[in-house]
Amino acid sequence: MNNLKKALLSVLVALPLSTFAHGAEVIYIVLIPAIATILILIAMMFVKLPKVTKGILVVTYIISVIIVFSLVGNLPYVENELLIKMLIVFVPIGFVIGMYYIIKAVKAET
Repeated sequence: MNNLKKALLSVLVALPLSTFAHGAEVIYIVLIPAIATILILIAMMFVKLPKVTKGILVVTYIISVIIVFSLVGNLPYVENELLIKMLIVFVPIGFVIGMYYIIKAVKAET
């Protein structure tokens, strides 16, 4: 277990180095999805939905975050800072809300 902790620490220390940026810009881009993921998981604990629906919503959120990061990864950060931050926050949430209504509509038909 000690080697696992050292490896994890090494990865976490190297994470900001892999972005080739400095200052608070890196913190925002890395922490926004991490905090939002934690909030989504906490919200799923308190929402009264079937487990399958909760799982679909969490997977939808994770996939949408991956898609957004892959799309904005090549954009110049300084020129598109506001756009990148807004996409990282609102697109995954929009996908989750949209998926919820799709699931609700499908269940209403059956």
